[in-house]
Amino acid sequence: MKNERIGLLLVNLLLALASVFFFSPAPAQQLPTFFNPDPAYWYGQYLVEQARADGLERSGKTAITGLQASLKLANQRLAKQDTTIAILTTDRNTETERANQAEKQLAICEADKPKTWAGKQLAHLGTGLKWVGGATLVYLGLKTAL
Repeated sequence: MKNERIGLLLVNLLLALASVFFFSPAPAQQLPTFFNPDPAYWYGQYLVEQARADGLERSGKTAITGLQASLKLANQRLAKQDTTIAILTTDRNTETERANQAEKQLAICEADKPKTWAGKQLAHLGTGLKWVGGATLVYLGLKTAL
């Protein structure tokens, strides 16, 4: 019986304390923000969230626009590089063909040259005779003309 009285007394004290705290006039700043009944507070929270959402949207659009511009620039550079590679490949093929033709012509000229020492000396003798013959013809031409 005594234990029941003490229990009831404690329960009554707790209820009285709770009702005093619940019905006491407290300013809005002391209440937890979830229980704040002030509409201006909630409108301010809405504006903060709206500003944050707008900022995220703007930064996202800016980032996407920047990425699109970078991608477009990279595609243009690749197109220029492809064109340059095609031109350089064509030039290389043309130069290779010219070199092959020059080697063929040089091979023909090399085939006409003598390969032994005696043959080379005879070729030099032939060149010398051509010079001497040409000089003789010029001398005779000038002698007859004058």
